[in-house]
Amino acid sequence: MKTYTYKKSVALFKRAAKVIPCGIYGHLSPAPLVPATDYPFYASRAKGPRFWDVDGNEFIDYMCAYGPMVLGYNHPKVDAAAQKQLKSGNCITSPAPIMVELAEYIVDLIRIADWAFFAKNGGGVTAYAIMTARAATGRKKVVLVHGGYHGVAPWAQAPGHPGVLDEDQSTIL
Repeated sequence: MKTYTYKKSVALFKRAAKVIPCGIYGHLSPAPLVPATDYPFYASRAKGPRFWDVDGNEFIDYMCAYGPMVLGYNHPKVDAAAQKQLKSGNCITSPAPIMVELAEYIVDLIRIADWAFFAKNGGGVTAYAIMTARAATGRKKVVLVHGGYHGVAPWAQAPGHPGVLDEDQSTIL
């Protein structure tokens, strides 16, 4: 059995800890609690279902990049479509017609869907989902999965997280 080492990841983490809070972002922010010798903090490349860390260790990404890579990394059809869209603009202030086309496709495909919503990140989607649920039910409280990642908003953090006010979590169960 191959033993993985993370010398380059450890070195990068030490550098990052000087300029990035906790040395790493978002869902990995409690990195000081995870021994740097036990986890590949920094990836260097990916293809299909696999990624390689900066130390050259190969992994199967069962997390699919936390959701968006269900077809794998560098999928030819996905990359071709992305390149085609990039030629029209990669992040324009206003929406493009393709957004309407995709929403229509999704609503037609999923028979219980009345509409589709798009956002640029998971935190935005989670916040909008909670606002939609509150508007639909009239309820204020929200149930979160203990230990789950729900974004970086104050209300999505575990109790006692630094910088989070009691008021931020007053509606969380």
